[in-house]
Amino acid sequence: MIGFQLGNYLRTADPDRMVSLFLEGSTSEVDRVVKERGGIVVMKMRNWSSVRLPAGRVHELDQESAVRSIHGFGY
Repeated sequence: MIGFQLGNYLRTADPDRMVSLFLEGSTSEVDRVVKERGGIVVMKMRNWSSVRLPAGRVHELDQESAVRSIHGFGY
């Protein structure tokens, strides 16, 4: 789910630094999993959510069935 470029960035990123992501999945479920991990939902549109999440928690989204894909856009 996590692309090469985002995965590479996350290997050296400060785990507390907030990163911007686009997540595909049910917006209500994505909202829940993001908030449980200390993130915030910035915007929702259809099955996409723009979120801010601590870099050290991004890999946890790979284990969530509610999240179909993860795209980083702001490191």
